[in-house]
Amino acid sequence: MTTAQWQDEVTWAAGIWGAADLGDPRRTKRVVQVAAQLATQPDASLPQQCGGWAGLKAAYRLLSNPQISPVDLNAPVWQATLKQARSVPGVVLFVQDGTDLNFAHHPYTSGLAKAPKNDQGHLKVQTTLSVVPGGHQCDLGVLGVAHQQTWVRTTSRQGEVRAARYQRWNEGEVWAESLEACGAPPAGALWVSVSDRGSDDFKYFQRAVAAGWQLVARAARTRQVKVGAQVGSLFPVIRAQPSVAELHLELAARPGHPAGPVTVQVSYQQLSVSPPKNAPAPKGAALTMWVVRAWSVVDDLEWILLTTVPVHTVQDTVQIVVWYAHRWVIEEYHKALKTGCRFEASQLQTALSLQRLLALLSPVAARLLALRSLSRTHPDDLARRYIALDLIRLVARKRHLNTAPEHLTLRAFWHALAQIGGFIGRRRDGDPGWQTLWRGWAWLTQAAWLLDLDVSVSLYPTSG
Repeated sequence: MTTAQWQDEVTWAAGIWGAADLGDPRRTKRVVQVAAQLATQPDASLPQQCGGWAGLKAAYRLLSNPQISPVDLNAPVWQATLKQARSVPGVVLFVQDGTDLNFAHHPYTSGLAKAPKNDQGHLKVQTTLSVVPGGHQCDLGVLGVAHQQTWVRTTSRQGEVRAARYQRWNEGEVWAESLEACGAPPAGALWVSVSDRGSDDFKYFQRAVAAGWQLVARAARTRQVKVGAQVGSLFPVIRAQPSVAELHLELAARPGHPAGPVTVQVSYQQLSVSPPKNAPAPKGAALTMWVVRAWSVVDDLEWILLTTVPVHTVQDTVQIVVWYAHRWVIEEYHKALKTGCRFEASQLQTALSLQRLLALLSPVAARLLALRSLSRTHPDDLARRYIALDLIRLVARKRHLNTAPEHLTLRAFWHALAQIGGFIGRRRDGDPGWQTLWRGWAWLTQAAWLLDLDVSVSLYPTSG
């Protein structure tokens, strides 16, 4: 969401859906209105967001309209994100992962999974989030959602032979389908798909390379590889390589490990990866890839990463590890969707209605993450060069700041805003996350609305 300004919700929604062709201009106007209402109060219920029976009834009609498909609502979001990605001259990461959306507490919602038992009432979602890596691991520019795919898991087919299973669609294909839907990168650009162990599939590697993409994927299993003329197994081969560098990372919380700094060793090796022996013909040719390992015995951490990006130096090795460390942003996106937007609390009665609502909420969740990125841009600059002085005065007065609003830095402004939203701000707390920033921003927009103030925030400094 790297635009000239952080805009008010109506302007933002109109920028995405304002030109959407939904068969009737009144539908387009309604989509913009509903999306703006969702963005204004993302954690509220639909009746609260719509502000009355007339607006709620119109939203229900929109979300249940059979003449509007979820793709009709998704397409403008994806196109806006890809347009921004194509304007970036360097590296753009496309971080993708799947999640379960659980509506089992609404057993009468039609169209959701009925079996297997553990997936009853679930909707599967695969999201591709486009981000621009900065000079620091936490310095991310969130462009938005580049693609999203939903499906309902069905029961396995008893007695199905391997060849038949390879021919039909399976969930593992969503990784490659997401890249193919985004299209080939523009000339001179480096688009890298970053994914977790679920994407460790040779067919995905083949299709990504054929589509012109580079990839970084965490290995889930060892496999036969070739190093020169020597045949070996992936995990033993890379574990035999000595460390070439030490790297300091800031990682999110993991099971049994709190969030915080981790020091890892890194190593790399070029190799050739062959298609699985039991894959049906045509298998395709072997792929030249590189494997990068990051590990810490102290912190019980090991990443074994397969990549098509050439790795020849220590700097290349570190770059791959840092790119993979950016994968946490997709987990934060899912958290924003489930917690920040409370999507799983929706009581819509059909899976299609839920998918239409998801199409409107998916960029709202990305917008929540973009606010955090905005808060970490140019932290030492004067806030008044980017933000209206009246807004700064509101925050300074609310927080009883000693610094004059004219001299407040961006870091001080965003920290104060997050403290309004519940950020404690102790010395060891670091920078605020999207939840406290959003709660503070919600307070500020309501106060600005009462005072009829402009709430846009520029990403580029003005004079003064």
